[in-house]
Amino acid sequence: MSRKFPNVTSYARCFYANGQVIETALAKTGGKSDNADQLVKAVRTVTLADTPRGPLSFDDYGNAVIDVYVGRAEKQNGKMVNKTVKTYNKVSQFWTMDPKEFLAQPVFSRDYPPMKS
Repeated sequence: MSRKFPNVTSYARCFYANGQVIETALAKTGGKSDNADQLVKAVRTVTLADTPRGPLSFDDYGNAVIDVYVGRAEKQNGKMVNKTVKTYNKVSQFWTMDPKEFLAQPVFSRDYPPMKS
């Protein structure tokens, strides 16, 4: 979590970061949003080092690559605050798997992976 915004909710951080992505993409298109394909290409090239929820970029498939925070609520000075316990940097939709290997697997299959018993 950004040290600038330690007590802001996760939802607020995400919405603010979304605005930053849109602002950056629009700057890349010269402020034009009438061409959807051009705007999507611009969004996919956005890389932000400093958002309220940490660094943000997009993978080759157009999905966000973000830091994931594991936290807990603690009482400090009589107030409940969020405390980050562990940070996983640059997490994509594939986590630690090779994207080609992951995408080769059956989608939403009840039979895969096979049950081990």
